[in-house]
Amino acid sequence: MRAVTTFGCAGDQIARIDNYFVSLDLFEDLGRELGVPIGH
Repeated sequence: MRAVTTFGCAGDQIARIDNYFVSLDLFEDLGRELGVPIGH
């Protein structure tokens, strides 16, 4: 399992933090579609 975290800012403060948990297969599929190698 891997996670992607995004931050939303309001001025000079962090207003929002979102965590998206995905399987490694998703990253491998995305890398293939974009033509970007994904290392382990």
